[in-house]
Amino acid sequence: MHLVPIKKNGVEISQLPIYSTMVVTSELMGARETQADIDLPGVLLSPIGSSIEYRGQKFTVNTPPLKVEKLSNRLFKYSVMFESVLYRLYDKQLKHLKNKTFQYYGAPLNYAQLIVDNINEIDSGWNVGICDTLPEIKIDFSGQSCRNALDVVAEKFTCEWFLSGVEGKTISFVKQVGSVTSLVFQYGMGKGLYSLSYQYQSDKNIVTRATGYGSIKNLPEGYRGSAKQLMFDGEYLDKNVFMPDGVTKLYDVREGDYENPEIYPEINGLVSAFSAYDDESDIFEISASTLDFNLNDYFSVEIPKLSFKSGELQGQDFEIKKYNHTTKTITLKVFQDSNDNKLPNTVFQPAIGDTFTLFDMHLPAEVVAAAELRLKVATQAWLNENCVPRVLYSLEMDPLYARDNNIMLYPGDQIRIIDTDLGIDEMIRVTKTVYPYQFPDVITPDTKIICEIANFIPYTRTERVISDTIDNKNEIKYVDRTNTERARMNSRSLNQLSSRVFDPDGNLAKGDETLFAAMAKFGFDSQNYGLIDVTISPNVAANANALTITGGHLVHNIYEIEGLGYDWVMAPGSWAGLDPLKFYYVYAKCSKTALTGTWEISETPVFVNDIAGHWAFNLGQLNQVNVKGYRTFDPTKGVTTIVGGQITSGIIQDISGQNYINLTIGSINFGSAPEGRGFRYNKDGDGELMINGKVIFGAGSTGYENIDDKPDLSGLASQDFVNAVKDDLQNQIDGQITAWFYNYVPDNTNLPASTWTTDAVRDTHLGDLFYDNTTGYAYRYMKDGSVFSWFRIMDTDVVLALQTAQNAQDTADGKRRVFVVTPTTPYDVGDLWSQGPSGELMKCIIARATGSYSATDWGKASKYTDDTIVNALITTLGDMAYEDAVEFAKLGTTIIEGGYLKNSLIETALLIAQNVKTSTSGLRIEISGANNNMIFYNADDVEVFRLDDDIDSDSAGTPLGGIRMKTPDGQVSYGTGNGFFANGSGLIFIPLITGISSNGSVVGLLQKRNTDPSGLSAAVVGIDQTDSGDGPSKSYGGYFNTLKASSKLEVGSGGIVSEGGIIANLAGAAGDAAVRIDASGNLYRA
Repeated sequence: MHLVPIKKNGVEISQLPIYSTMVVTSELMGARETQADIDLPGVLLSPIGSSIEYRGQKFTVNTPPLKVEKLSNRLFKYSVMFESVLYRLYDKQLKHLKNKTFQYYGAPLNYAQLIVDNINEIDSGWNVGICDTLPEIKIDFSGQSCRNALDVVAEKFTCEWFLSGVEGKTISFVKQVGSVTSLVFQYGMGKGLYSLSYQYQSDKNIVTRATGYGSIKNLPEGYRGSAKQLMFDGEYLDKNVFMPDGVTKLYDVREGDYENPEIYPEINGLVSAFSAYDDESDIFEISASTLDFNLNDYFSVEIPKLSFKSGELQGQDFEIKKYNHTTKTITLKVFQDSNDNKLPNTVFQPAIGDTFTLFDMHLPAEVVAAAELRLKVATQAWLNENCVPRVLYSLEMDPLYARDNNIMLYPGDQIRIIDTDLGIDEMIRVTKTVYPYQFPDVITPDTKIICEIANFIPYTRTERVISDTIDNKNEIKYVDRTNTERARMNSRSLNQLSSRVFDPDGNLAKGDETLFAAMAKFGFDSQNYGLIDVTISPNVAANANALTITGGHLVHNIYEIEGLGYDWVMAPGSWAGLDPLKFYYVYAKCSKTALTGTWEISETPVFVNDIAGHWAFNLGQLNQVNVKGYRTFDPTKGVTTIVGGQITSGIIQDISGQNYINLTIGSINFGSAPEGRGFRYNKDGDGELMINGKVIFGAGSTGYENIDDKPDLSGLASQDFVNAVKDDLQNQIDGQITAWFYNYVPDNTNLPASTWTTDAVRDTHLGDLFYDNTTGYAYRYMKDGSVFSWFRIMDTDVVLALQTAQNAQDTADGKRRVFVVTPTTPYDVGDLWSQGPSGELMKCIIARATGSYSATDWGKASKYTDDTIVNALITTLGDMAYEDAVEFAKLGTTIIEGGYLKNSLIETALLIAQNVKTSTSGLRIEISGANNNMIFYNADDVEVFRLDDDIDSDSAGTPLGGIRMKTPDGQVSYGTGNGFFANGSGLIFIPLITGISSNGSVVGLLQKRNTDPSGLSAAVVGIDQTDSGDGPSKSYGGYFNTLKASSKLEVGSGGIVSEGGIIANLAGAAGDAAVRIDASGNLYRA
């Protein structure tokens, strides 16, 4: 045990005993806290606001002690929770322009800045960190805390958030948090794994066939046979129905629907001009010079609308009054709310460059097709996440192994787990860590390091809740926005049905005790609405005379403001001091001119049109305080219809309210699980199925084996990784970043930072990257205040890029430079130059220590396209072994659609294809099954080489295979079964160093003689093996119309030997030869 100071306002007020059992818990996008359970012979002074430090970060007491127990007159037991700076975000409500209910539009960077600006109002020192570049989107906020806003933003962008920095006050949003480590855990001495267990999470929700549905907006007449929602060709996608062999069933067909009303055909425009503001006018105009189609051709029966996506009118919708295609001018109706506030006005006006989108109109076919493609991609992504069981593992790590290998895992890290008994060998993400507070300084037999690892990451959108002593919160909380438009369509259909049904038997209301009717409807049109993110809480903080209703959305299925819509943003409401003897009517007061509303209560009924300028939509009744001292709430919203054999409703429950089926959110509860026996599914939207009781299998069954869809580890899919290198190396002081590679954790006392001796030099290295070859962790050199330090990088993309770069051969000196502007000397072979989004990724091929940059020193590192991420990663960070290419291919994606297949690598024992092309044009190889040939083309699309089974033919006309080669000037050479013909003359056979130019068609260079003294060695050989019986012609072992021997010539058995060379003119008539040799070997010259 040792003591840690407890401080408040920087002053030590007491000391906290640290035992070996005290741990620090960290969750991915969640809690980071430590709980102290201690026995003390006195009072522990740890008031709210006091804090301790752990690894340089402050952990604060934010709530009273969880437990204080007096064990004796001198001994007390305490349980105190210390929480990280993350929990400070709970204390600040997110606001924009002083409004807590608002819409905001932007990229992750904009939302991070919004949260930082808010929290800095009450707690200074917060900053924006790394934010991935993602498309801008619109998000609705209604009374969320800054902490909850982190989860909302991450979920909407399908990304993750993390906190970093010295104090943990830097907010970042990235596609995936954590490092891809090289750590491997398995059983055995010195292998790091003590125990491993697993359990399946919501495996009943596996979907292998996903049907995609988009919005009802902007669909053309007669769309897909009168389909009401956007759909793509084929309507559904399959995955994991079968094993890879395509025959053996894996999970079989399990259907599920993906719905996203935010996906619809849309045109995004740009404001090129706008009219001057006129306070007296109810219209204004903008021009969009880039619109390339006539809007008038696509207006539908609905009022067309325009919504601004940027600028001062961002998020606001306007009705389109008319359109002039000649001038590309759109006339818009001025927006006016119930308080007579107008948009535009003197403060908020359109501007050149503002972006907008069009909706509630038909759009061109190509726009519809683009929306269908977006829906298909989104459906595939959803299917990828839901087509495998969700598995949660619990891992206990060997603390000695962790200490000796300097292993400190963080939520989001990826580690490899091997367990041959469980059939596991996968890279899996860490979602939660539990480390002893004293690790690694103190290790005892009680020391345990626990990690939770999972193949899925949940978004836990929860606010801190202090439990009331009265457990009677009637909550209405809907978070599924995807069904609102379908609910409106069904409600309208039922209203139409009620006016059309009739009594075919003539028995309506006949009989004293029996009612016959064609249709029954319970409820009223004004009560036919749904709620999103609304919680109704009577008995707040154990006060039976208090009521709160959170803000959120009221989506009406019948009522609508023409031109605006049917989705009212509701402000939160709270009441205290209610009369315990009275009950109250609760209703929504919704404006008839703006989509805003408030919650109200009344002692008397309020009818729908009682309030001028508003509708009153009844929500329910808050009953008087009962004999047990609390109130109950009975909702009256909603409508139930009965027609034929069909009942349409929201909730079916028994008189106690304990047993129910909630059809709105798809939840069921029977009994009292988990406390007692019972059955429940999807309570509070958690997607979990709980059976607390005996499960009996029928006679003849084999128990667990009788379950058809029981978990099967063989079907687990590998964890998908993000495989792109992020361009986050911009805006550096000296225009370059250096990546360093060493076998240790960096600090200011070791290389390279130990050589940076002044702040000016350190400033030039801000942003440098460091890769620890031992652990696989990556770090970035940053400045916090006046302190320069290495900070651990949590962005998976950057870590993966560095890990790949570390394998390259040109990092032997421990570093690699990455330039983001035109390079300056010095630079070395292997350094990289990123020319930005519109440029190339270049690699240094010629080192230059001094002087000026030269373009010839650099070459393209790769050829890549935006959708070829794996190839880009492989080629830009150096040549890799085939095994590495295989591993990277496993991290990519495979697209199969009809007859179309796309992936990065195929390895198979047999591949049968009719035609193969390495590219569609330019430099490529084409293999034709029909023609049985292979053709090579150069970058100019010209054939340069051909392998073919029909290059030549023999004397009988039978085709002969061979090769054909072409020179740039069209000269052709052949090699077939008939022989070899060379028509080119570009081969150099005399070394250029001699100063003599040479070229030839056939060149043979003899590089080695054999060892037989009587043997022969030759560069080119021709042997005549014919005789007179083969034909009357003359035959030769070689034929030359001119012949030159530069050093030595031998003919026959020494008949001619010349060391100086012989030139014989064979062109003259007989007897006129230039050279003659007689039988005695004498040489005569003419």
